[in-house]
Amino acid sequence: MIAGRDTTACALSWQFYNMFRDEQNGGTIVDKILKEISETLGDGVAFEDVPHEDAFKFLTREMPYLNATVRETLRLHPSVPKNIKFSKSEDTLPDGTIVPADGSKSEHLGQGREAISTESMV
Repeated sequence: MIAGRDTTACALSWQFYNMFRDEQNGGTIVDKILKEISETLGDGVAFEDVPHEDAFKFLTREMPYLNATVRETLRLHPSVPKNIKFSKSEDTLPDGTIVPADGSKSEHLGQGREAISTESMV
């Protein structure tokens, strides 16, 4: 399993890189995010003061621009860009495809993409 501090650090690094690269080019990503946070929470309220149980709701439902920037960062720079699976024993998929045990047919799964057989890549 790949999860935890390295994937989170990678995602946040790309998020801040993209935000400040845009800022250097005269962009407005940071301004839009700060405005959305201020409008959602109200003036003078720090995000740290939001109850933990409400934080996810604010981030996903009430801050669509911030949510979109995070999702776009993960789409462009996934923390785990390839998730390769191999079968330890021969198996048959629901569509009838036979998956051999020798790993000669692996599936590459990227975020937001459908499975692509390695055979179609050759």
